[in-house]
Amino acid sequence: MNSDGSGLTRLTDNSVYDGYPNFSPDGNSIVFSAWDENEYPEIFTMNVDGTTRTQITKEEGAYWQNAPKYNPAGDKIYFHASYNANERIVMMDPDGNNWVNITEPNEFGYQELHLFFNADGSKIVYETTENKGYNNGGDLVIANADGSNPTVITSSADQEWAFQACFHPSEDKLFISLVPDGGNQGIYSIDIDGSNLLQLSDCNLTGVEEQLTLDSELKLFPNPANNQVEINWEGLKGHNCTIRIYTTNGQEVYNRVIKTDCDTYNLNTLDLAKGMYFLELDNSQQRQTQKLIINR
Repeated sequence: MNSDGSGLTRLTDNSVYDGYPNFSPDGNSIVFSAWDENEYPEIFTMNVDGTTRTQITKEEGAYWQNAPKYNPAGDKIYFHASYNANERIVMMDPDGNNWVNITEPNEFGYQELHLFFNADGSKIVYETTENKGYNNGGDLVIANADGSNPTVITSSADQEWAFQACFHPSEDKLFISLVPDGGNQGIYSIDIDGSNLLQLSDCNLTGVEEQLTLDSELKLFPNPANNQVEINWEGLKGHNCTIRIYTTNGQEVYNRVIKTDCDTYNLNTLDLAKGMYFLELDNSQQRQTQKLIINR
């Protein structure tokens, strides 16, 4: 689809699953995982219009080939190979030949996954669970693209998960997902040597759609809105309540503290461009988020 969500076009037609699409660097091919006639997922490539679907892996038995990704040069595909609750990272040629283990096969329950490259493809970062044991936590590893010189840069506590790291363009920092023991998943930055961990986001306990089912339900009317939207929420009455509005890429475009003696507040939206936003209300005791569409 287009970047504004229009022009949705179906590229695959599978009875079970097609997923994890990733573009080749030249933009001409897509590599992806599929699970159809095969008993377990395998890796396929196709043209960007969905034609010339080609299966490039075929392993007998209960093996999973999943989450493929081209390296920045486009001459290799990396993917997750798993069997019996273990997972490792493998590199192969774009035609599926010449498998090379980037991380070694694991014992039961250990995984290396969530692979990301730096800009020139010389380094990779990935998550490993080998340090914490089965289902007990995850750490981040930086290594050369061939898997050599792996360096663990985090030291997670039990039930703490550091994963889904990506390099900052300067390559002196990573941005990561982190789930502290007993806490909520958030986005953090960390130096590539593992120092200076800094929390950047504070996640809600529930998703946007889930919050609509809570007892104190936030309602917006009309939505889509034009020049004004009525906010209706029990948490407004008698509280200092902060209204924040974010774009879909996380940029805050509105922040105001209000206090009313009723459950409603009329918000002027003239300064908001056409598009989708997230409106958040926070009265220090609870927080609600709702999608807001501006359609003038």
